[in-house]
Amino acid sequence: MFSHFTRTAIAAAYVLLSVTGCGSSGGSSSTASGATTIRIVTDADALAFQQGNEAWRDNLSVTKTLADGQKEYDIAYTGRYGVALHCTQQNYSIIFQLDTSESSTVPFRCDQDTPTAQISGTATDTTDTPDGIAVAMGRDYDITASNGATYTMSPQKGLRDLVAVPLKKDSNGNVIPLRFHIERGISFTGPDLSHNITLTAANTTPVSGYLLQTTANTTGEALLITANDTFFTAAIDGKWYLPQSGLIDEDLFVFVGTDTARKVAALDISAATAVTQTDKTLDVSYINTFAGVTYDNSATFANVHYNTTAQNLPLRAYLIQLEENTGSRFEIVLSSKWAGDTQTYTIPNLSTLNGFQKSWLGAQAKKAEIRALMSNRTIGEMFTTKRYLNLYESALFLLPDTRYEVAAEEIF
Repeated sequence: MFSHFTRTAIAAAYVLLSVTGCGSSGGSSSTASGATTIRIVTDADALAFQQGNEAWRDNLSVTKTLADGQKEYDIAYTGRYGVALHCTQQNYSIIFQLDTSESSTVPFRCDQDTPTAQISGTATDTTDTPDGIAVAMGRDYDITASNGATYTMSPQKGLRDLVAVPLKKDSNGNVIPLRFHIERGISFTGPDLSHNITLTAANTTPVSGYLLQTTANTTGEALLITANDTFFTAAIDGKWYLPQSGLIDEDLFVFVGTDTARKVAALDISAATAVTQTDKTLDVSYINTFAGVTYDNSATFANVHYNTTAQNLPLRAYLIQLEENTGSRFEIVLSSKWAGDTQTYTIPNLSTLNGFQKSWLGAQAKKAEIRALMSNRTIGEMFTTKRYLNLYESALFLLPDTRYEVAAEEIF
């Protein structure tokens, strides 16, 4: 419906290149000797660094402690490098294998559970007689059973936008959004909030609808993501919809095409104020499937190679996810420049370093998956934003004028 994003297409699961909640804390710079300054910004409990092919080390000095408790580490080096981090509470580890030509900033924050609170009330349309009203805040939503009925949501606390859209079925049974209402910058810090919504001609705007078509085996979605990250599905029954006014440049609009059988997807992200208003056809048939990667359930991946075509965007990284029998989760980000032509990757043994234990490093995996990530954006550009959405259990950074292609393989 014209409500929150559908969970079948966009599943809230693992975090991205797992950098949820953090963005760049500054770009790269050069030292007097000409070396690049690699900047790591993190609150992780353990940190290790690798220069080129040298041994990993944990004796890094803190350059600065930030106001939010994160620490900044600056290292003068140019070329291939690695950053390993561990979050004790989350039982989670990640390794970034990058090149300074792709990104010299690695922002990472342990995924803290943001508390939620309940917001509820009535939603009433005074100008129409809708069948129900869809209400969303953050990444939660509800649809009232009728005009004037109650809604209840439990979004994460923080600065939030609230969106409400009255819905009505036409004679063919298709759901039609009538108008669009948004309340921006609500300080939703708890406790539970009672908030009645009254829609009028003055505080709503009409919406324009366009055809949303797909090629065979492709599922199409459209999402409106407001400036304060309220996610709202903007497509239903073969059409996508856009408010005629009330949008700002920080609002984003996303088209998502997925083929769940082949595990491929494509995303187009625009500023909502600049999205092209026309009929849209989504096609992911040109994206090759990902197959053939093996993992020996000890430390080594083989056949790590994805066949791109002339139609594909540049390959930016391989994203590997492991889940162990112990409940530990482990991720690896292999950038295309770091990987080069090598098709084998062995997880480094960091068990002798402070805060790392061998049991965390993929030795008892019950689940192993890999994704090829293609984009018109570099990894360095991706790391400049805190905004993301989850797709195929990987989070994709949200930037305007951005396109992604993703191909996933479940190794076991």
